[in-house]
Amino acid sequence: MSDINHPNIINMLNSTNSELASGGELFDFIAQNASFSKPVARFYFHQMIDAFEYLYLNCISHRDMKPDNIMFNKEFNLKIADFGLSFKAASNQSFKSTRTTWLKIS
Repeated sequence: MSDINHPNIINMLNSTNSELASGGELFDFIAQNASFSKPVARFYFHQMIDAFEYLYLNCISHRDMKPDNIMFNKEFNLKIADFGLSFKAASNQSFKSTRTTWLKIS
C-alpha cells in the first residue's frame, strides 16, 4: 500500500510513528470525552468520507476500520492507519468478491 497518498491516510514510508499519533487515537478521545460537538463531528466526518472516497476510487478495502485505527496528527486532523488487513483489488474486480474470499479464508 505504498502508493497511498492522501492527507487523511497515514503514509508509513514518509512518517515516523511519533509524528503519526502525536494527537492520539480516536478511541482514546472518545473514551475520555464521550463525544464531539456537532461542528467538530461534522469536520471529522468530512475528513473520514474524503479518505474513504479516496480508498474506494483506488480500489482499496481497509477491512479493519475501528476507532483504534483512526489517529490524530499534531494538527488534530484525522489519519486512517493500520492497513495490515487491507486489500487492493484489480480495477475490474468488485469488493464483494474480496469479502467472499476473506470469509472463505477465516
